[in-house]
Amino acid sequence: MLDARPQGIRPAMQTIAELLNKHAGEEAWIFGKGPSLDGFDFGMAGPLRICINESLGHVPDPTYFFAHDEVPIQRAAAHWPTSCRAILQPVRGRLAARLGIPVELIFAYEKRERELDVLDWPPEQLALQSCLLGLTGTAHSAIHFGRLIGATSVVFVGMDGGGGYARCIGQPTPPGGGQHAVIRRDSVTIATRLGLRFRFEESTSAR
Repeated sequence: MLDARPQGIRPAMQTIAELLNKHAGEEAWIFGKGPSLDGFDFGMAGPLRICINESLGHVPDPTYFFAHDEVPIQRAAAHWPTSCRAILQPVRGRLAARLGIPVELIFAYEKRERELDVLDWPPEQLALQSCLLGLTGTAHSAIHFGRLIGATSVVFVGMDGGGGYARCIGQPTPPGGGQHAVIRRDSVTIATRLGLRFRFEESTSAR
């Protein structure tokens, strides 16, 4: 079928509503950038792979990418994997498109900052509003996204709670681990409230 759009007109950005129940009954693997990413055997991971920030550069065959800040998007755009869809707030989505990520691979949502009541919404309402929770870490929007796409369980890799970054992502290790511990704690709270089964995969060096 021929594309009837006039030449030079780019397609409009899609929203996460297009992904409603796309992965019903599947297990989602969510990859952060903590030390347990180092040496992880990706042969263990299922095909539904959600990458947070710079973990995208290390995870093979990623399915989705989340970032709440511009710098990880800039880094990801330089080597964008064609298997991946970017799940971004509209302003970040427009940046991603300008940086060369194909607009048909960008899906927009509204971040509901600390509005915990949205965790109780059914997937259809999330799709209608095209919104996800934003709490203390980018991963929390990704966990909530699991509700929208129909996942029933989630496995966390690189979300160790003790501070530090994986060597493989090539970033300096931040001081302290307080915020990482909060993000991990809130991840447990969100997954539990959503009724998702969950577990953490951690390397010995990350403990």
